[in-house]
Amino acid sequence: MMPFFALPALASTLRIVSPDERIAATLDLSEGKPSLSVAFQGRTLLAPGALGIDFADSGPLASGLRVTGVRESQRDSTWKSLTGKTSRVRDHYREATVALQEEKAPRRRLEIVVRAYDDGVAFRYRIPKQAGWTDLAVREELTEFRPTGNPKAYALVLPNERTPYEEPYQTAPLRDLKEGALIGLPLMLSYVDGTALAFTEADLTDYPGIYLRPTGGVLKGHLSPRLDDSGLAVRGKLPKATPWRVLMVSDAPGKLIESNLVLNLNPPSVLKDTSWIRPGKTAFPWWNGYNTGDTGIAPAQTTEYHKWCIDFCAKHGIPYHSIDGLDNVAWYGGPIMPYGGGPITAGLPGLDVPEVLRYAKSKGVRIRVWMSSAAAKAQMATAYP
Repeated sequence: MMPFFALPALASTLRIVSPDERIAATLDLSEGKPSLSVAFQGRTLLAPGALGIDFADSGPLASGLRVTGVRESQRDSTWKSLTGKTSRVRDHYREATVALQEEKAPRRRLEIVVRAYDDGVAFRYRIPKQAGWTDLAVREELTEFRPTGNPKAYALVLPNERTPYEEPYQTAPLRDLKEGALIGLPLMLSYVDGTALAFTEADLTDYPGIYLRPTGGVLKGHLSPRLDDSGLAVRGKLPKATPWRVLMVSDAPGKLIESNLVLNLNPPSVLKDTSWIRPGKTAFPWWNGYNTGDTGIAPAQTTEYHKWCIDFCAKHGIPYHSIDGLDNVAWYGGPIMPYGGGPITAGLPGLDVPEVLRYAKSKGVRIRVWMSSAAAKAQMATAYP
């Protein structure tokens, strides 16, 4: 790892440019208040937005800071991916890590890491180990994004932080979104010239997800609170790194799908043996509404229906078929939500699960079985002795 070096005394900004030089992230460190802006092909997409964290025991760490060092690096490597859209993934970026410290007591220290890729920008906070501070208690993240203009927003507006993330996306000009609405990620902004900017995150390890709230034209970060009603979002120990805050950028929305940015930012797999993982497409009846067309096959949780699906998979080279649910009734019974108590060790009357598995094996098709988490938790001892 490269050592920190001092930022020139007169410099108040640090510019991190992508390898192809189309994307630039600017970290402004003037007046002791760090902020981040992002430009694409010379055009500012995000005006300077505040950065910082609010700690429950010692208050916000977002101002009164001085730079104690800067470390710059770059990487260009390729690695093999077991799953995903490409078998080999290029990890190519330029990075800067800025070390900050409060000017006054208690002189807490914070690091901000910024990376620029050819398909976006990512940054995270690191709270290093330091004398007199061992326990982490985060109340809120103070990250702000300030999009320029009034692009079309594709927003997942949620009622609270405890939903299954299945609300329909809303489309509206960014500045028409309801003030203070809770927006789940990813959030995409689309400009009239085709430029697309998407907000998401990566490497959520022992840390809550982040939401965005539109407030006066600014998107303010909001961490999902802990379930113990403590008023905190995070408890932990130092040192600690937050998840990456990811800004995917492209000159067309469709190209965002081609990006491996999030994959690159997540940590490598810890599994030593991955031979049992067999990625592949699946037939997923729930997604197509159990549509059987004019085949005469009744759309239902029956042995006949699932054998028909298996035949379809075998014919078209689809390696998996999913057994899930129809309306609010799963293959093991219903209702699915709220959980109605159907046993997950057997199928509904008319659905012979062992026979479906036998038939699938004879056709060279593997079975993916879906169930709700509530059902699994309720019958953990029985289903997973």
